[in-house]
Amino acid sequence: NILDMELGVNVFDMSDPTRPVRTARLVTPAMLSPHESLVVSQEGGVLAAVLGNPAFGPGIVDIYDVSEDCRNPVLKSSTPLGLFGHESGISPDGKTFFSGSPSTSTLVALDISNPSLPRPLWAGQYSSHGLSISPDGNRAYVASIGDPAGMLILDISEIQARKANPQVREVSRLTWDTVTIPQNAIPFTRNGKQYVMEVDEYSGGNGGPIPVGIHGPNVGAARIIDISDETKPKVISNLRLDVHNIANREEIASDPGAQNPTGGYAGHYCNIPTRVNPTIVACSMILSGLRIFDIRDPANPVEVAYFNAPVKPRVLTLPAPASNWAMSSPAFVPERKEIWYT
Repeated sequence: NILDMELGVNVFDMSDPTRPVRTARLVTPAMLSPHESLVVSQEGGVLAAVLGNPAFGPGIVDIYDVSEDCRNPVLKSSTPLGLFGHESGISPDGKTFFSGSPSTSTLVALDISNPSLPRPLWAGQYSSHGLSISPDGNRAYVASIGDPAGMLILDISEIQARKANPQVREVSRLTWDTVTIPQNAIPFTRNGKQYVMEVDEYSGGNGGPIPVGIHGPNVGAARIIDISDETKPKVISNLRLDVHNIANREEIASDPGAQNPTGGYAGHYCNIPTRVNPTIVACSMILSGLRIFDIRDPANPVEVAYFNAPVKPRVLTLPAPASNWAMSSPAFVPERKEIWYT
């Protein structure tokens, strides 16, 4: 928070979720401005981010060890290996970190199996926003704002195998009628069948994916994509609110914040509690707050719950009036039946 001069990434002990206790504040270069790149691998015991901003930042990658005590991350390296920074991805095993920058159309893979000595593996020209890696590390599901915007499935098996001069192959590319700015794409299985949950942020103008608030003709929201045949992915359902539909645009035009150039009621991030048989998707939808969808039938998702936190006074009210302003990717504590977001 630049207003109280407490820059950096805050670490909280959430043992008692009603009384969070800050245990550390990370202020290394990437942690001062990680933008949307902060990721954790529980399996690998690492936390990583790349220095970025809404356009692109110098790709300094910070890697922390959280295997011994996640309340007190230990810095292992801070290196300018990410090329440019904005968002990121990490393999489930925590051994490969990806730095993505859609503005510069750069995607970089780093070997972080030794977090003290990360090393470059591969760099390519992809307009990657967020990306998720398959459990075996052989596929990358990329939210791309390239031409056309949508989802890319990349074969990254040679990176995973640590081949010399690895080659990345495009498996398939998909777009859809309501595409705006693809934010992230997360693979999951339901009853043994393979899907991707993809979320777009903001709204789209007539000229393409330009953030123009709720008044763009398209609001991306989220969708479920069937990847049973990964060479021919297809959208089978949408996670949308009534407020996203163009037929309702006039009715909500004068709502506080509806014309906000950075989102209005639109989607921003969605997440699932598990990649195997998830029953729900949680979405942060900016002025619409937290939205929960039942996805037990992926072809027919149903909104089952929502939460808007009480509005509190805030210093900055333009361009965002006081609201829940839900922007972060929801996180889950399934054993306590909790969802966290900011």
